[in-house]
Amino acid sequence: MHNRTSLMKAILCSFISITLVFSSLPPVHGEEAQSGYVSIPYDEQAYSQEELDEIRRMEDMQVSLFSAEGGGQDIPSSYGDIEEIEKQFPAVEDQGDYDTCWAFAATTCAAFDLISEGAVTKENGDFSQMQLIYNICHTAADKIGNLGEDRITSESRYKSGNNTAYSQHILANWKGLTKETVYPYTQIADFQPGPKIAYENDGARLVNCTAMSKSEHCNRVKQAIMEHGAVQSSYYNADRYYTSAPDGTLLYYNPNKNSSNHAVVMVGWDDQFSRENWPEERRPSKDGAWLLRNSYGDKPYFWISYEDASHKDTVYVMDFCSEETYDNIYQYDGSPYHINHTVYKAANVFTAANPDGSLGAKG
Repeated sequence: MHNRTSLMKAILCSFISITLVFSSLPPVHGEEAQSGYVSIPYDEQAYSQEELDEIRRMEDMQVSLFSAEGGGQDIPSSYGDIEEIEKQFPAVEDQGDYDTCWAFAATTCAAFDLISEGAVTKENGDFSQMQLIYNICHTAADKIGNLGEDRITSESRYKSGNNTAYSQHILANWKGLTKETVYPYTQIADFQPGPKIAYENDGARLVNCTAMSKSEHCNRVKQAIMEHGAVQSSYYNADRYYTSAPDGTLLYYNPNKNSSNHAVVMVGWDDQFSRENWPEERRPSKDGAWLLRNSYGDKPYFWISYEDASHKDTVYVMDFCSEETYDNIYQYDGSPYHINHTVYKAANVFTAANPDGSLGAKG
């Protein structure tokens, strides 16, 4: 019998000073590809300098904690082999004509993290994008009745795009993840959810999501890839910026600053990846590239130059646990949206569901 306790999403009875910023974001599509990633305001620097400084401060705290937990490995100059990745992890899936890259990026991170931890295997570590997509815009009563009716009312999540902020909010509610075999993506054209789509079929749960800056914490991003298998990222997906190396390796380099429109995961890097692999008419000035895993079958993996201007600086490290780790989660925020409201003091007060009132974790 598992010794399971509860996870508290917000620190119990702690008073905090916060500023939450809401932004109603339209979908942003590429000229050649409708991928489905809507840029997060933080990526677009939509905050004041004071707010950005506070975000950076909190990010540095998260990164410091992450580094301490990880123990700090030696970082090699290159990491990630496509053949080895394909042996260890589920095959690349294709999002088709739907703007659902954000869901594929999140479920891929879950699979890579849990397989890297040994919690699941390649055979049973494929998680459902359909469950995540559906739960973005539908509510469901949580086990202890704290989330209420929070939800997005749009029914067009397949075509309106999304981003990491939304997916991590839903996953932090523990609405998933369940296995791909329960709610397969092949049903997207005529999806009919069952009554247990939000909670009862969970096979994995999000316990932490850390934002990191590639430019300021490059080695820690690499450390995260080594520990978790993959980290979430985004870039501007447009066919004209793809090319192939002499050996056929797929490459990407966009020298222009554009809003990102496609979510992917980073699974490796090569500091010596030669700039000479790119054609002379559009070639980076320095060596080095990240290995990205895609959600398009015709472009499953590719190398993106360190100098690519559209590859967003902020990446996201997602940490999952298996369903049996905790019994309950205490929280009141069931919506994936932020609210445009300044709060100077706030407290979350919960009634313990466990008879002994014990907590397994808080954060």
